[in-house]
Amino acid sequence: EKGIHLLEKVLEVAPDLVETRYQLACSWTDLGYAQGSARAFRRAHEHFVELLKNHPENDLFHFDYALSLIGFAQEMSLSHIADLCGETEHHLQAAARLGNQEAYYYLGCLFAFLGQQDRALFALETASHAKALPPVEEILEEEWLVSLQGMPLFIQWLKKVSPRESGSR
Repeated sequence: EKGIHLLEKVLEVAPDLVETRYQLACSWTDLGYAQGSARAFRRAHEHFVELLKNHPENDLFHFDYALSLIGFAQEMSLSHIADLCGETEHHLQAAARLGNQEAYYYLGCLFAFLGQQDRALFALETASHAKALPPVEEILEEEWLVSLQGMPLFIQWLKKVSPRESGSR
């Protein structure tokens, strides 16, 4: 929290420091995850919106904003999750389109969470081809992939990627 306070002071003096704003947005996201704080995610949102307004072609800004939205969705009531998931998908798609291959794994997680198993498997396969998967152990523990775990196609896919152990993240 002290680091966040310091970064905010720096932005007060020099609001155009992109890297500082980015670090602040990521710090608010980290705090949101650590404390389960919707307020922290809202603060991260403010900074990511500002970053993307001025840098719409930055894949990392889209990607980290999407991860922040995922955390925010976990803190929201079910009535607000659909809107957040739509926005998350938009930013993950943008990140992927701009070259961030890791976004495909998170798209797979998002689609599985939304019950869109075919889209989830396609995104996971795309991530696999891009060598952008976490270790298989992490995939097996991913809460958002629970809806896939009993599916024969998912089990086949896991067997196919297990020997590769891409783990490049």
